[in-house]
Amino acid sequence: MLNKISSVLAAISMGASAQTTTTTPVDPTAPGMAGSRPGFVYGMYGQECQAGPAVPDLVCRLPSVAVNEPGNGVSVASNGPAGNTDCGSGYSCCQCERIECGSYASTGFQFCKQLTLGDNAAYGVKDVSIVGNGMISTPNFGAFVACDGIESCANSEVTASYARYISCAGDSSCAGAIIRILPVDGFEIHCSGASSCAGTIFEIMFPPASAEIVASHGFEIHCSGASSCAGTIFEIMFPPASAGNRCFAKTHGQALQAEHIKCDGRNACQGAQFILNGDVACQREVKVQNIGCNAVNSCLGTKFTGVAGVWNYQEFDCAPGSCMGCTYDNPGAPNMACDPNLQGTNMAFQPGLPGQAAVPLLPGQIII
Repeated sequence: MLNKISSVLAAISMGASAQTTTTTPVDPTAPGMAGSRPGFVYGMYGQECQAGPAVPDLVCRLPSVAVNEPGNGVSVASNGPAGNTDCGSGYSCCQCERIECGSYASTGFQFCKQLTLGDNAAYGVKDVSIVGNGMISTPNFGAFVACDGIESCANSEVTASYARYISCAGDSSCAGAIIRILPVDGFEIHCSGASSCAGTIFEIMFPPASAEIVASHGFEIHCSGASSCAGTIFEIMFPPASAGNRCFAKTHGQALQAEHIKCDGRNACQGAQFILNGDVACQREVKVQNIGCNAVNSCLGTKFTGVAGVWNYQEFDCAPGSCMGCTYDNPGAPNMACDPNLQGTNMAFQPGLPGQAAVPLLPGQIII
């Protein structure tokens, strides 16, 4: 009997011992873990960031046995006293949890002048915040955001308040990103690198009309690199009425106008969508004066449309072979061909790979 009890107790003891030594599996993609490539670690958002001796100028450094780095205790890349945030070196801010330039501090605004991002510097970072100077007719009006390195802001999420200029100059520099913008007058987006803004979502919300923020809010969008804005979504809008905004006599009925949307590179705006959303309550129209499709397939299958009946696309310039399948909607005139010479023809865009030539639809299928 005693032997039997001893055997049971021994079994229980072994079970308890086994339970106490059980460990939870480590997530192989947790921040700081070794990446799939030598010399790379996983960042805060599951992206891979180069680290170790090959990247001496890291602003944020996660502790990692994989590259023998203890970490530097920095999780936020913040702006210096001059209002500039410098992530100009390759991968320098890739491991940051947050990148900020300017802030709404309790002690007052700290305005961003320029955020500079080199190769892969903000790659995959989902919290990039810019706060520029929104006071008209003051020095350093509006922030400058320079995503000029290769994949510098790719797959990131950016919120830019009072931005004046967004530059995506490196190849794939802003590809796959979500960029939310509160612009200032004269705002411009330039996607000049190859595939620089491909698949990006731009949400551009202009300030509500007020006695201080007036009239035209001129803005421009330039897609000059090859496939630079392919598959990109641009939504340009005023705040919705549900936000509690009210109309002002000084701006009631005035339009928000883009001077130019330019698709200058080969396949630059292929499959892109431009969506205008005016202010119905205050009768403020969003309109685009000129859309230029200036290279082969630059507006292939591009769609220009709007919401709520207060928008207007005024003029299209289509170079030969640039506007196959490109259509626009205006209030009361839906599904118009961007190139009037193609209206009512059977040469419309069928989706395909970037650079694929447009092909005729089946007989009887037309743009109406």
